[in-house]
Amino acid sequence: MAIKLDMSKAYDRVEWDYLREVMSRMGFHSHWIDLVMHCVTTVCYNVIHDGHVIGPIHPTRGIRQGDPLSTYLFIICADGLSTLIQQYEANRIIHGCRVARGAPPITHMLFADDSYLFCQATNGAAEGVMSLLHSFEQASGQQVNVAKSSVFFSPNIDNQSRTLICSTLQMSQADEGSLYLGLPNIIGRNKSAIFGFLKNKVMARMNTWEGKFLSRAGKEILLKTVIQSLPTYAMSVFLIPIGICEEIEKLMASFWWKTSSSKGNGIIWMSWNRLGASKDDGGMGFRHLHDFNLAMLAKQGCRMLCNHDTLVSRIFKAKYFPHSDFLLAKLGNNPRFVWRSIWGAQHLVKKGAIRTIGNGASTNILTHPWLPSTENKYVSSTHPGLISNTVSSLFFMDPRTWDVDIIRDLFPTQEANIILGLPLSPHASDDCWSWSNDSKGCFTVKSAYNLLQDDKHLHSGPNNSGFWRKLWQLKIPPKVKNFLWRASNDCLPTCLNLVIKHVNIDSRCPVCKLYTETVVHALISCPFAHSYWTKLGPRYVPDVLSSFGSWLDKLFRTLKDDQVSYVAMVCWALWNARNNTVWKDKSSTVSAVLMSAKTTLDHWKKAQDNICLSSIFFDNKGDGAELWTKPDNNHIKINVDAALFPQEHSYGYGIVARDSTGHLIEAKTGYFEGNLDASTVEALSIKEALSWIKSKNWQNVEIESDSMISVQGIRGNQVINSLSGLILHDCQILLSSLPSVSLRFIRRSANRVAHVVARYSRFLSGRSIFEYNVWSDCESLLYSKYL
Repeated sequence: MAIKLDMSKAYDRVEWDYLREVMSRMGFHSHWIDLVMHCVTTVCYNVIHDGHVIGPIHPTRGIRQGDPLSTYLFIICADGLSTLIQQYEANRIIHGCRVARGAPPITHMLFADDSYLFCQATNGAAEGVMSLLHSFEQASGQQVNVAKSSVFFSPNIDNQSRTLICSTLQMSQADEGSLYLGLPNIIGRNKSAIFGFLKNKVMARMNTWEGKFLSRAGKEILLKTVIQSLPTYAMSVFLIPIGICEEIEKLMASFWWKTSSSKGNGIIWMSWNRLGASKDDGGMGFRHLHDFNLAMLAKQGCRMLCNHDTLVSRIFKAKYFPHSDFLLAKLGNNPRFVWRSIWGAQHLVKKGAIRTIGNGASTNILTHPWLPSTENKYVSSTHPGLISNTVSSLFFMDPRTWDVDIIRDLFPTQEANIILGLPLSPHASDDCWSWSNDSKGCFTVKSAYNLLQDDKHLHSGPNNSGFWRKLWQLKIPPKVKNFLWRASNDCLPTCLNLVIKHVNIDSRCPVCKLYTETVVHALISCPFAHSYWTKLGPRYVPDVLSSFGSWLDKLFRTLKDDQVSYVAMVCWALWNARNNTVWKDKSSTVSAVLMSAKTTLDHWKKAQDNICLSSIFFDNKGDGAELWTKPDNNHIKINVDAALFPQEHSYGYGIVARDSTGHLIEAKTGYFEGNLDASTVEALSIKEALSWIKSKNWQNVEIESDSMISVQGIRGNQVINSLSGLILHDCQILLSSLPSVSLRFIRRSANRVAHVVARYSRFLSGRSIFEYNVWSDCESLLYSKYL
């Protein structure tokens, strides 16, 4: 049975002598204890009643709620209860519960003043619990609120025993609606009814925003930061019914599209699936809640896969997969809903989890995912010589290199190339699990969610040239960006679009009253708008116009950023002028539109100048340079870069060494077959540069790379459980043996020569390049600018 305890006035009842004694038993220094107790015992209160001050009132026990120190002090007090429970268990007065054979016994779970006790469902155990609680109450001053406490029984306990135990404990049996930490304790058959409170919370929060004048940019922030976060806690434990997720998404869509003047739900101009696409793909980046739910549950699965020693992992492993790992676990017969939920995300963990090869001793060749391939991480070869063997049997140990002959014999050509393109670290020890969709190898909910979205291929609108990315990067007010997004997706309430949505109005333009009003007509080809664009010049007037998005995309490619920003503001002002004509019967002039656009943009930019914006923090002097500069006298500067060739399933790197005069000393390339991610290849290029410097015995060398992740990883001391992490660790070891070598981060614009050399690596693999044999394109770039 499980006993849910509720402490009455938990913070206010803490005895000061008990708190001091517990801290003393835990080993805190007496001086530190005196300081803490001085903070606790010197408090006093004053009460204002009928305008008169009553006090001061000096309490004799309790800790103040809201004080930052109080939470930690109460945890210390709760440790006394935990120690007492362990003592009762050691004396065999109570016994913990095991969920399965081989599982650790559980006696209690504590979270602040919410506690759970687990023991056998016998009257003797109930009497032991009462004795335990009485002892704790006497010592600490705490008091169990039996009216709010309850008892949970397993289904095989008969009613007579339940009644007797509840009578002994003076508590009632828990009902299906009971909660612990905001989540339901008992999950019945009707999941939609149980989790309906999530929808109610969303509705209640949205109702508080009714009547407020919010732009769509403001609504976007509220939906992403508030509404989407409300079900997050429940989603990390349970698989929420798809129906509940869809109902919440409908509420979000209605709130998003509804205007302040509309009485109903507003017109839905775009489906939620399209809104849920990333901003780079033409959507708004809202979450698909079911996919986000799976990503949250996949986090629990990854913890069970990687952290075997945690209490949760030990319990679930003993119950559901005692002889395998999480990736091979089965659902089982009559599983609990929590396990069913976590197991539902197993397919996602399988897609992203991969073994990082260290010494290869614990990775099975056939049953573990270890190939760095986006198509299949498992070996497809069925050669009998691979059965039960580990990856360590495929390479030599000293030095650690692949056994090319064995790999060519046992694997198909494509798999053999992938394996041989996998770098081996001479310093790595044990193999480990990592997450293939994160540069640091760590599981993140964001990367898991993106993995699900990549499978759906959610794309809408023009995306070949980075159109949407350019749109969202414009330095204009957020509401104007949102306006451009709606215009590019043909989601503006023009007369024609309203007629399509069955609104009974005239489809002609309300400004010129001549032509059908589309987005293109309202913002570009209407005589009123066209007169303005004509004044700006012919490049603003399109020859053939298919859509507003195509016109804007052309401007992105031909105009400067500040010019495009001004065009965006003019479009916004034209739309406002059109709305004034419709709703206020107020006509505007071209000069008024221009003045409105310029004034709005100027005011917004001035407001941004008054905001202290944080920039990227660079660790070392010289980081973030945008132009290449000559090194100091008697110094050598080496630039490195990597290149990926996805079509050929290969990668390469380029290394360029120059002296203090800016002349080329030597350049080096490398080209390999394999499917490695960008961060791994960037780390590998730095490692090759360090090894090259060591072999040349060069002194006073400056290495520059445009990979911030790699530079920060080498400088930091964080353990990164991925292939790139192993290579970065090798770089740290090499760099420590080269005291006169420094490493810094530069912008891509300052690394153009190394970039070109890396792109040519597939034609010049393994070649050394000097001034006499450098090709013309590289030579012109090499000596075009030093500063």
